[in-house]
Amino acid sequence: MNNKKNGKSKKQLAKSRRKRRQWLIGAAGASLLAVGGWIAATLSGAMEPLVPVGPAVDKVATSDAIKVDQMFFDTYWPMAFEDAGKAERFAATINSADGPTGQAVPDGGVPAVSTNPAIVYLRGNREQTITITDIRIDPLERSAPITNALVCPLVEKGGGGDLELLDFDLDSTQPIAHVMEENGTVTNTKYFSRRMVTLTKNEKVGFLLNFHTRDHHVRFSVTVDYQYGSNERGSMKLDNNGQPFEFTPLKRKDSRRLWIVGSTGTQVNEVDPRTDDAPVTNCNP
Repeated sequence: MNNKKNGKSKKQLAKSRRKRRQWLIGAAGASLLAVGGWIAATLSGAMEPLVPVGPAVDKVATSDAIKVDQMFFDTYWPMAFEDAGKAERFAATINSADGPTGQAVPDGGVPAVSTNPAIVYLRGNREQTITITDIRIDPLERSAPITNALVCPLVEKGGGGDLELLDFDLDSTQPIAHVMEENGTVTNTKYFSRRMVTLTKNEKVGFLLNFHTRDHHVRFSVTVDYQYGSNERGSMKLDNNGQPFEFTPLKRKDSRRLWIVGSTGTQVNEVDPRTDDAPVTNCNP
């Protein structure tokens, strides 16, 4: 038989095949290195080294694990004032042609209500799944309710949405989050003993944190505890735009001075809180 094929010996063909294999291996290695470099640049930034966090790699390892996507705490309730002069000015503003529309923030006023919710949407900001382990009141200041002056404008309240419902009794010595049903019924079940809330990267979950007190003027913030990765833990603070959440129980008949909506349905008039029992939206006797 002829030992040559296309002018090449078996020895030459074998040598050629070895060179081709070596070139393919080298090219594949270079491609893998290029893909690896692209992944590294994508996850950690082209000029930054990879930073391992638990079993995965985070895009920004030093960023907050949870972001506040939205926060709403209602401050346009009837308002209680320690300073009656400020209550008078607020009533005059309501009655003026340039009266407040939507959210009004009167100088020195505190929402006068026994129950006030905060609605907050939290978003995951890690490659790993984040587990929220607790939502707690920290710190909490309590004092006597404000009764010097009360102004009750006509306001309508809305709400709703697909939210996790938690209730906090701020009169309790340990105001722990309890499960609240959709109809507003508060259960004896501690929320985080039965529920587990997790957040994946960019996943968002909404909470309605229902705070209530019958006996105290309260000022407080909220702390969210969480964990992720193998054993990474952290916490974040929630408040009202850098100020504590604050409200005082509605004590209409106990107020020394009282303004309520008149017959026109728009203006507020001062009345005697001891004798006037006219029904007013969001300002019960």
